[in-house]
Amino acid sequence: MPSRDASSRDKVVSLMREHNFPSERIDHSIAVADLAIELSALMANNGLHIEENVVEKGALLHDVGYLQCKGDLIEIPGWEHLGIRIPTDDINHPMTGALVVKEWGFSDKVADCVLKHNIGGFTIEECTVLKVNPIPEKDCAPITAEEKVVHYADHLMFLKRAKLDPLKDPQASAEAVLPWLRYYFMERARRKIELGDPIVQREVKLNNELKRYLRYVRSFRV
Repeated sequence: MPSRDASSRDKVVSLMREHNFPSERIDHSIAVADLAIELSALMANNGLHIEENVVEKGALLHDVGYLQCKGDLIEIPGWEHLGIRIPTDDINHPMTGALVVKEWGFSDKVADCVLKHNIGGFTIEECTVLKVNPIPEKDCAPITAEEKVVHYADHLMFLKRAKLDPLKDPQASAEAVLPWLRYYFMERARRKIELGDPIVQREVKLNNELKRYLRYVRSFRV
């Protein structure tokens, strides 16, 4: 059976609505998709092969794992000023989302964009230590161009909300994700995470790889 990767954006959005995906998350997902497609076009113009269908569907569907998150809403210490409350099982949503996307008929490439979009890009071992449910069958760091651009576009939307500019501050990406990582590693693994930790610096590495394109993205201004 052919995958749904070639579906129109309207059909994907309708599918999310049919499953009662919240409107505010759909709006966020559309914004991430717009940014990811703009980045993809710049990367393609630079000679990089990138599958726009995979990018668009991965970005639109990146947060559908929240349909499976049932934890109490909490504020992450250090993010209080952002007005963000997340479920205690937020850490699971990339893994559950990848499963949902495959159940809905999208390709493994799209599912991997969903699996690998979140903070940390955890290894299987780290997922085990953090008691992620379900444990993924592969590491969650983005590898392909499509995975990287979906991850980065979502990350940039958070930086924009936090008023952090990765073009001006080389540690902006690390500063943005540090509170979330600190919370989960302390809560679930009793491990202290600091700014220079390799897990934190994964976001910095990805930013350093892709930020040259960000200079030309019209839709991203802090």
